[in-house]
Amino acid sequence: MMTLANRYATALFEIAREKQIVHDFHKQTIQLISYLENDGANKILVHPRITAEQKLKFIRDAFANQFHTDIFGFLTLAINKNREIFIVPALKELIAMIMRFTNHTTARIVCAQMPTEMQQTKLKATLSKKLGKIVTLNIVIDPQIIGGLSIQVDEYFIDKTVRFKLKEMSQNLKGIAI
Repeated sequence: MMTLANRYATALFEIAREKQIVHDFHKQTIQLISYLENDGANKILVHPRITAEQKLKFIRDAFANQFHTDIFGFLTLAINKNREIFIVPALKELIAMIMRFTNHTTARIVCAQMPTEMQQTKLKATLSKKLGKIVTLNIVIDPQIIGGLSIQVDEYFIDKTVRFKLKEMSQNLKGIAI
């Protein structure tokens, strides 16, 4: 069953494909999500005591002429239908659709320290070759993993961290009767 957010995303994606502006939609959608989530604008849009008219004025003042008319139209439609809660999920689904359409994926890399540019390039090339996709790295630094790295991309997860290896060794030692 398709959710309302999926239906909105599908409609926006079809518009972008028909008008051959998928790349522009991708860029603008990422920017809009950043505004909504990081700048707190979404709190205004989903606030129950702020009227639809006030929300529409807010998005006109904040976002007019920054986004494609169809993206702006989606925001207006969602507000007019009192479906503001679906805006961010629909935009995230739109990004996922565009990523699949353009054969892109994002790999979440967790490591103890920032890899060098050469290491990042090699990792990106290896993942791209294995997956047959263009890979973007999302690097997260977590000193608690001690060393190594974990990779999460699409449905795959690989954990080659020192923390995981130590935990695995500890579990194996607990299983040995002395």
